[in-house]
Amino acid sequence: MRLEFWSDPSKWPFDGLGFLFLGRAIDRVGRAEFGDKWNGEELVADASHIVPDSWADASFATKRYVNESLGAHFHDYKPGVERWVVVQNASPNYRKQTIYIGAEDWARGAKLLDAQSRKVAAQILRRQAVEQIIAAKLAAGEFRAAARPVRGGELSPVPAAAWHTEMWRQRFDFCQMRLDKPFAPGSCGDRSAQDPYHLIFLSDADLTAFEKTQRAKAQNPAHRPAPESEVRKFFLNLKQEGRGLTQKDAERELEKHFGPGSVPRDRGRAIYKEVYGAKPAGRPRSKRPTPE
Repeated sequence: MRLEFWSDPSKWPFDGLGFLFLGRAIDRVGRAEFGDKWNGEELVADASHIVPDSWADASFATKRYVNESLGAHFHDYKPGVERWVVVQNASPNYRKQTIYIGAEDWARGAKLLDAQSRKVAAQILRRQAVEQIIAAKLAAGEFRAAARPVRGGELSPVPAAAWHTEMWRQRFDFCQMRLDKPFAPGSCGDRSAQDPYHLIFLSDADLTAFEKTQRAKAQNPAHRPAPESEVRKFFLNLKQEGRGLTQKDAERELEKHFGPGSVPRDRGRAIYKEVYGAKPAGRPRSKRPTPE
């Protein structure tokens, strides 16, 4: 049901009044945050395509996926049969679907699908990171949200306090929430006239501002702090080359070599003094001629 919803954006509600449907907002934030790494497949990444090492740890959907993949790639594979089994230590007559796949065949399937498993896992992590960013900004009031009844109606503002909950992730399943009981469990309604759920929208202006900030960061990437050992080694090499540096010269050389902001000024000065001594190591001044 969830994958069906995310696989067909044409069925999503239209945008308007300066607000963008949450499904489209996730894609925009993903592209702004991850650049070329984000291609939109994150929206439909299927967790059942992540194959664990053990058959016992896999869901029924994953077992079906491995079973079908083995049958498509190996002519000698005898597909497992789907069946219902009684679950031990559960309520009476409780059954679940499963597919028996031998250990050797499962290992073969896991190896076959390893690259795809890694790809899907990375996609899911990126999507979850984007959901985290959106939820945090909504809770902080940096993103504004509005909601309207699933079947249609006016947009109502969603206060930032409605996002002060650990249950926010369920709202990203179908981009819905309840305004009357914002902290109630559940991710969607039944689309009836009495359906209490509302569709979530985000401010287009806030998304545009976020995109602008991310572009600026991409154009001017912050340099990672340089390790002190590397700074010390840099100064020692200069000293061995016989280059005397004043403190200001040292700061310029550090910025040129490691990048702006990579070495905090106080740490750079401390290491400079450690290597060159407390007194400036600049060029010796020429002596003034003494009057005869």
